[in-house]
Amino acid sequence: GYGCSLASGGRVAPLPERTIDAPSAETNAAIKTNDEIRAIVDAAIINNPSNHRAIVVMHDGEIISEGYAEGFSDKTPLLGWSMSKSVIGTLVGAAVEAGFLSLDDPIGAPEWPGGDDRSALTWRHLLQMQSGLAFDEDYRNLRSDAVRMLFEQADAGAYAVRQPAAAPPNAMFNYSSGTTNILARALNDLLKENDTDIYAFATNRIFRPIGASSFVMEPDAAGNPVGSSFIYATARDWARLGQLYLQDGVWADKPILPSGWTTFTQDPASESDGQYGGQVWLNRDGAFERERDFPSLPESAYYFSGHEGQFVLIMPSNNMVIARLGMTRRGSAEPAVDALAADIISTLY
Repeated sequence: GYGCSLASGGRVAPLPERTIDAPSAETNAAIKTNDEIRAIVDAAIINNPSNHRAIVVMHDGEIISEGYAEGFSDKTPLLGWSMSKSVIGTLVGAAVEAGFLSLDDPIGAPEWPGGDDRSALTWRHLLQMQSGLAFDEDYRNLRSDAVRMLFEQADAGAYAVRQPAAAPPNAMFNYSSGTTNILARALNDLLKENDTDIYAFATNRIFRPIGASSFVMEPDAAGNPVGSSFIYATARDWARLGQLYLQDGVWADKPILPSGWTTFTQDPASESDGQYGGQVWLNRDGAFERERDFPSLPESAYYFSGHEGQFVLIMPSNNMVIARLGMTRRGSAEPAVDALAADIISTLY
């Protein structure tokens, strides 16, 4: 249930025995198919230059259509890449709900002793990608921080924690996979102090209660999930996680996330030009003629986003979630996904 780890020098930390103590929710697997939406999804899968692998459409809390490319199905675990960041953000929210932390608590790290300016960094700073820590996210540079962290390091979070401060907190927006791996490492350490671990916590507090049992969080060699990049789930379960946000963090009348959490995640980080919240992206135009990524969708939409066109689009004004997973390597997936979502919305409304 842990997936794979990159063994650094052959040394891999032991992982906790899997423990599950929460009953599984109804998975809502039955589809109430809308024939018009099914036709749109089928056409997108057949005429597929952007290489869709899976599309799931939820409306009013129910799956109304889904489609899969050849070789993929509703049981295929699909890599979220940076949609994984939104999973880690969700886990932080669940830890707030459980009383383990507050957003403005210092996140802390053994590498940041008292007196180190970085010791003042809070969970909020990191969730909004405004820690001020230096980190090079350029994947075209094979020696960038992101590439070295993901493919060379035994402890992804420790690598990111060692980066120097390039700016004071909240003075700079820097989208950073390292930042999310600091969150994952710190959260796992905190949960261990409270007699659990991040894997059991995720299963018992989120995945099983919402009926999303396919989630797998792959660990680094130090035993912490590589929360920036290496989380898998079926397309249906990625959609269910989006549905949890659409339902303001409540599932089957039970609060999974604290009251106001989804409002926080949609609050733009001050230096992000309106495009980033709390480990989710925002569909807002910028102050300097930057057009939102999905111009056909409402500005109130927000989304999980990952490399090669992984998206979970959450549209409160339409009571809709669309999960699209694929492998778009020529150009950007956004135009095709924007057109697909626009066709679905115009058909329903």
